[in-house]
Amino acid sequence: MSVLERLKAFDGFFTEVHKRIVRDVIRPSPEMKALDVGCGAGGVSILLAQSLTAGVVVALDPEGNHLRQTRMSARHANCAQRVVCSFGDVEKLQFPASEFDLLWCSRVIHHHLPDPQLALSEMYRVLKPGGRLFLRENAVNDLRAVTPIKEADDAWWQRMSTAQQQWFQGKFRHRRPTSDEWLERLRRAGFQDEASTILPYTPASPRAQVMYLQRWAEGILENEESPEYGDLLVVNDIHTARKLIDWSKEVLQQLDTLLNSLSLQTSVSTEIHTASK
Repeated sequence: MSVLERLKAFDGFFTEVHKRIVRDVIRPSPEMKALDVGCGAGGVSILLAQSLTAGVVVALDPEGNHLRQTRMSARHANCAQRVVCSFGDVEKLQFPASEFDLLWCSRVIHHHLPDPQLALSEMYRVLKPGGRLFLRENAVNDLRAVTPIKEADDAWWQRMSTAQQQWFQGKFRHRRPTSDEWLERLRRAGFQDEASTILPYTPASPRAQVMYLQRWAEGILENEESPEYGDLLVVNDIHTARKLIDWSKEVLQQLDTLLNSLSLQTSVSTEIHTASK
């Protein structure tokens, strides 16, 4: 499974949450200039662009296929004239000081940078005085799905959650900061009026939920098979993950007849750290 496919599934699963973030948390002005740092598949870039009438969203990412997907999505959403795709690195932003009214950065820093301070300082530099950074890093991802896979009980989901935390530590070699630590790092970079907002999960379409579940389980198997940080699960847990993938594929293939049997119960929240320059 490609990283891009996983990012698209993530955008689909969180589409209603992202709409609420743009509408209720960011509340963009129609003429602003925004930077989406690490745009991925472009989900939030598109939502921001759709809220503008005269502004622009710069979608920044180091991966060309991510930018191509964002550009294609912008065309399909009829907002391509408001989206500029750009290669870039969050630790070395190629923009002049005080360029943007708003910055959005989601799941970039803690995933890839052992020390986020340089990236935070760079984002502070390119933000206009009075502009605002919206940083999405921490979240409660306690996913539970009610499916016909009887082996996927509460204990199995808990073991998967624990394993994912260990895989994160193995992959990225650093601990995810707490909310208070994020706010302290924002202050250290020069930001003011720091705050954290937690948004509970709002369900996306059934198809988006099943697709995310499939990609999530595929990621479980990829992590477990890694020669560097795998071997955390027992054989039966791996077998259950495979059954979950097969079931998800069947649901997607027979969506019209099987969706009535689907019920996802989630305890997933999104935490946004905000700060002003």
